[in-house]
Amino acid sequence: MANNKTPAPSLDFMLQESRKKREAQELAQQIFGKKNRSQTPQGPRSKPGPGASLASRLGVTKRTASLPRSNTAPPPRNPRPAPATTRPPLNDNYRTRSAYNPPFSDPVSDAKSNGRSRYDAPPPAANGSGNISFRGAASNGPHVVIAQNFALGTSAEDIASVMSDVGGQVTECILLAETPTVIAEMTFADRAGAESVINTFNGKKADGRTLNVYMKVGGGAKLPAPVEDVVPVAEEVMEIDENAQAREAEDRLREERRGRNDRGGFPTGPRGERPYEEDYYGRGPRRAEAAYQDGRYGFQGGYGNGGGYGNGGRYRHDGGRTSKFYPNYQMTSLGAQQCYNSGSYYRSLYLNSTSPSYIAGIGEETANFTQLWASAPDQPVLFQTALNFMQGLYPPLGSSGAQVLANGTTIEAPLDGYQYIHIEGEDEKSPDTIWLKGDDECPTYENASKAYRKSDEYLDLMESSRDFYSQFSPLLSTILGGDQNLTFKNAYNIFDILNTAKVQNSSIADQISDEALNETRYLANTWEFNHNYNVSQPDRMIGGESLAGGILRQMNSVVSDNASTKFSLMTGSYDTFLAFFGLVGLPAIDSDFEGLPNYAASIAFELFSGADDAEFLKEDLRVRFLFRNGTEGGEELKAWPLFGSGQEDLEYVEFVERLGEKAITSVGEWCGRCQAEADFCMAEGEGAAAAQSEDGDSNDNDDGGLSLADAGGIGAGVTLAVVAIVGALVWLLLRKRRALAAGPMLAERKMSDAESGSGKESV
Repeated sequence: MANNKTPAPSLDFMLQESRKKREAQELAQQIFGKKNRSQTPQGPRSKPGPGASLASRLGVTKRTASLPRSNTAPPPRNPRPAPATTRPPLNDNYRTRSAYNPPFSDPVSDAKSNGRSRYDAPPPAANGSGNISFRGAASNGPHVVIAQNFALGTSAEDIASVMSDVGGQVTECILLAETPTVIAEMTFADRAGAESVINTFNGKKADGRTLNVYMKVGGGAKLPAPVEDVVPVAEEVMEIDENAQAREAEDRLREERRGRNDRGGFPTGPRGERPYEEDYYGRGPRRAEAAYQDGRYGFQGGYGNGGGYGNGGRYRHDGGRTSKFYPNYQMTSLGAQQCYNSGSYYRSLYLNSTSPSYIAGIGEETANFTQLWASAPDQPVLFQTALNFMQGLYPPLGSSGAQVLANGTTIEAPLDGYQYIHIEGEDEKSPDTIWLKGDDECPTYENASKAYRKSDEYLDLMESSRDFYSQFSPLLSTILGGDQNLTFKNAYNIFDILNTAKVQNSSIADQISDEALNETRYLANTWEFNHNYNVSQPDRMIGGESLAGGILRQMNSVVSDNASTKFSLMTGSYDTFLAFFGLVGLPAIDSDFEGLPNYAASIAFELFSGADDAEFLKEDLRVRFLFRNGTEGGEELKAWPLFGSGQEDLEYVEFVERLGEKAITSVGEWCGRCQAEADFCMAEGEGAAAAQSEDGDSNDNDDGGLSLADAGGIGAGVTLAVVAIVGALVWLLLRKRRALAAGPMLAERKMSDAESGSGKESV
C-alpha cells in the first residue's frame, strides 16, 4: 500500500515561513496601523478614529490613556520561581551566591537589557467567562526550555514563532547569547507544549546547525535523552573569573568540530558518553596489558609541591588557567608565572655558561633571533603559554640593552628592555597544526574514541562511580545541566571545574575536600589516558604519532642545517603527551605516565655526540629522553628509557628508525590515516606529485630518510633537545651539548610542508 502521508516540513522551512509571516505582519501593521487614516468615507458628524492595529486584530487590548501614577515599583515582567530545593547556608559572597542564583543580570549573557534579544508574547484575549479552575495548577509552570546552537542572526521572534507552532503559547523568549552561537530561553504556558518542543527539535538541524533543546533545571518537564558528545550549557553559576568576559570563538568552534568538548570548548547541550574501563573502586594490581589503565596510577603530588595522593598529603593545585569547561577560559597570572618559571629553568640549564648543559654559541643574555624558533596554535591560552615561556628564557635586558645614537643620546628599549621574540601562530587551517594537535579534525580518532565508549569496563565504571559523583550535585548540577550529567562521562570536566575553583575561588574552596578532589583526579586520569592510548586500537594514539613526526622533523632540520638554530619551541596540550607516553612505552616502566601531567610539566629529547671531531657522523650521535613533572618542589629533568630498551640513551639511527615506525611523518600520511576533509588535505592530494618533484630537485640527498649533515660538519658534541610542557602547553626544544660540558642547540628552523614537500618527508 502506498504511503500517502505528507512528509513533515523541515525546521529550516518552518523558520523561513515564520520569518515571511512576521514580515507580512509588519507590513500589515504599517498599512493598517493606528498612525494611518482609515480610507472609509466618514460623515460630517463622525469623529475620525484610528484604524485597527495588528495588536488589536490579534486580540490584545491596548489602553487609550495612561494609568494613574503609582508610588510603588511595578512587579518584574518575568518573575522567576524560587529555588526548588533548600540550599545550605552560605557566606554572603557574590561568587557563592551566584553558584545557586544564576547572575541573570550579567552584562555579557543577560539579553533582557537589549530589546532585540527578547520576545514577550502578548497575553491571551479574555474569554469573558470569569471561570476559575484549580485543577492541574501544580503543573502549570513556568516551563522553561533552553535551546542552543541557532545560526547567527536568528532572533527571539524567529524562535518563538516556530516553537509556538509546536508547543503552544510562548509567554517569553529571550536570547542568552547571540555570538558565536545563539542560545535562547523560552517559557511555555503548558508543560506538554514544552515537552513537545524538546521532543520535536532536540538533535534536529536548523540553518545547517544541530540544535540542542532541553528543559532548564527546575523547569518542570522531563529532560531529553543526552545528545552524543556534547556538554550541556547552563548559566556559569560557579564564577571562576569575574573579569573573563571575552568569548573565545575560535576555541569554541574548534571543540565543536572536534565533538568532544572536554578541553575547553563551548558547552553545547547534554554530552554523549565516553568509555572508561575498570571499576573505579578497584585497587588491584595494574594489568600488564596496556589496553586499559586504572587512573589510580599517575603522577604523585598533584599540581603542587610535595603533596601526594598516596601519602595523604594536602592536594595542592597550580591553577594555571580558568576551567576549560567555560567558553572564555584563559590563562591566569599563576599559569603565566608557571610558564615563565619553566622558561627560566631552561635558561639556567642551557643558557648559563657555568652549566654543564650550556649550549655552545647561543646568546646568553641578548636573544639572537636567528638562533630561535617558536610555534604555537593560534589560540589565546596556548599562544600565551609560548610567550610566557620565552619571556623566562630571555627576560628583559634593562639598561644593558640600551643603544647609543650617533649624537650621544642613550635609548633604552620599552618595558625595561623587553626582548620581542617572534612566535609563529599556527592557524587551524594550516597543515603544520598536525604536529601540535594531530587528533584535532581527525575522524579516525573520533571513531576510535566512540567505539571505546561502548566497552563493558566503561559502563561498569559509569555505574560504580555514580554515588561518588552525586556529592557534587549542590555545586555542579546546574553547571552541567542536571544530575544526570554528574557521571564518569564528564570525568575530566568535573575534575577541571573543581580543581580550578578550589585554587581560584575562596568561597567555593572550603566546600571541596582534598580527598574528594583526589578521587576526581583519579577518575580523570583513567578517562584521559584510556581515551588517548590503547594497544589494541592504535587510532587513539594519532595525536602522539603526529607529535613523534614533529620531533623527527625538528631533529632533521637541525642536523641538516648545521644547527644554526639553537633553540626551538612547539606548543600543544596534555592529551598529546599522554598519547606519546603510551606510544614510546613509558607506562610499562612507571605507572605515573598513565596520569595527567602537572601544569608546566616538560619532556626533552637530547641528541648529542661525545666525539671531539670537527664534524660528526651518524654513528657518533645518540638520543636520550628526559621528563620534568611541573615547576614546583624542585622538580628536575630525569632521563627515562624508551621503547622498553632499558637504556637512557640510544644511537641516533636506532632512535630514528624505532620512532619513525610509530610516527606520522607527512601531512599526506596524516590526511590518509585520518580520512580528513581539511582543505590542506585536498590540496595535498592534488599537489603531492608536484611537491615531491620539487622537493627532489631542491635536495638531491633526500632519499626519504634523515639527512645527517652530509654536506658539512655541525661540530663536536652537538646535542638537540625536544622539550614539551603541559597543562597549558607542549614544548619542543632541540639542544646541543659538548662531550664533557653539555649544551643545547635547537632546530635551525621548522621545515614547513611547503618548503620540504609533503609527499616526501626527510624523516
